[in-house]
Amino acid sequence: MRNEPQDHVLDALFAEARAQTRPSDALMARVLADAAVMAPVRRTRHPISDWVDQVFGGWSVVSGAAIAGAAGLVFGAGLTVMNPDFSLSLQQASGLSAGALVDYGDPWALAALGDE
Repeated sequence: MRNEPQDHVLDALFAEARAQTRPSDALMARVLADAAVMAPVRRTRHPISDWVDQVFGGWSVVSGAAIAGAAGLVFGAGLTVMNPDFSLSLQQASGLSAGALVDYGDPWALAALGDE
């Protein structure tokens, strides 16, 4: 069941909206000129930035990887140099005997442990 009086009112409103004239061309030109002034200017990008975006996903990824690498170097190598007792306690906790502790000056000393 339709409600006829409301349909006629809506039809009249839609007909009135369709009958209204469009804005003048001068008004539209002024509005578009104002919009062009307010639009942000796109800066040109450097080719290196485009390459970093395509290869790595952006500078935030590169900076995060650099920070993680620096932290890895500090924790991995820096702690054993600054505190050799810490690295010795890690070797003892891993099950190496006290006689099997290696000299840090010989890079091949760990490889020699497998021959024992």
